[in-house]
Amino acid sequence: MNRDQGFRVVAIALLLLGIILAARAMWRTPPVAEQIRAKLEDLAQMTQLQAGKRHEEGAVAFFERMPNHSPVPLREIVGRVFPGLPSAVHSREEKEAASGWVARRAEFSLDPVALADISRLLAELQGDGTRPPWQLMDCQIKVSGQTPGYGCVTLGVQALEK
Repeated sequence: MNRDQGFRVVAIALLLLGIILAARAMWRTPPVAEQIRAKLEDLAQMTQLQAGKRHEEGAVAFFERMPNHSPVPLREIVGRVFPGLPSAVHSREEKEAASGWVARRAEFSLDPVALADISRLLAELQGDGTRPPWQLMDCQIKVSGQTPGYGCVTLGVQALEK
């Protein structure tokens, strides 16, 4: 065997090795690509969870900085906006929230009430920033058939309390 024939044998062997390695890579690439895709999806979910955690930590810090950790009583708010108007306040459920806080739900009805004045009540529920605000969860309005602009309003609210 001369030198040229030796180079040809080595070249053919390297060509075959290259073809085998390329075929093996093509066979293994889809599963590896799927693993990488799954890991990227996991990373995106973890990033989203981390952002949510930072948001929750910021909210807890916001409420912790408030000088008073209980919301203004609903009867007091309603009495301030609608003096002399009877209202039925019903406490609903309490659920544990983050860092020792409790989410308190309540429902109250106003009947008869001027529907145009409900926006004032909603603004009062937000508070002045020194106490946790009441958050509107549900609102039902039934228009009075007897007096235009008046009706029965039932509001479901919740607030955090510590």
